[in-house]
Amino acid sequence: MSTGDRFELRITSGRNARIVVRPDCSVTVYSPEGFDADSFVRDHREWIRDKQDEFRQIALSFSDYEGMMMLWGRHYHLLEGKRCGIDHDRLEVCYSSPKALRRHLKKVLKEEINGIADHYCSILGVSHGRISIRSQKTRWGSCSSGGNLNFNLRIISLPPVLIRYIVVHEVCHLKVPNHSGDFWDHVGVLYPEYRDAGRDLKKYWVLLENSRVWKALEDAGG
Repeated sequence: MSTGDRFELRITSGRNARIVVRPDCSVTVYSPEGFDADSFVRDHREWIRDKQDEFRQIALSFSDYEGMMMLWGRHYHLLEGKRCGIDHDRLEVCYSSPKALRRHLKKVLKEEINGIADHYCSILGVSHGRISIRSQKTRWGSCSSGGNLNFNLRIISLPPVLIRYIVVHEVCHLKVPNHSGDFWDHVGVLYPEYRDAGRDLKKYWVLLENSRVWKALEDAGG
């Protein structure tokens, strides 16, 4: 098997197999026990390499901003100081430590999301529970069965329109807990461009997965 055909295999209880290409270009195959994963990967070799090339091109397009931090879709310079603060005019982020900056960003994002969530909840006639900001590994946000909303700290990097889409998506789950047609009808009313948003979010996920600034923040915890 060539280097390009290497993959991680994870056994699942489902009947169907699927391939996931991650932003770091690693490949994972999810399949039932006894499935011929090697042949499956060889049959999809061209698709896998196209996805890997796509991710590499996205990462390359942001290479000039290495060491900077993206907030609300703009790149900010990082400056060490005695306290944490964000200067939007000068595009500067001051921080005393990665852990302190992480706490500061969580506070800022939670306040922003609270306002957006309250607005759309009032339109839909629903109410949300606790709002939490976390470092989620595979998703931008989630809605629990108890109505609690969880959001990935990384979304503070996104342009405001995409932050709004993610909040709309999770608020609509308070109305419809699945991804049925009824759910997407509600999303479409509140955010008609949701299909475009989904495509844009994939690009930003690749960028943030390859960001050493975000890796340092997530490793810091807090």
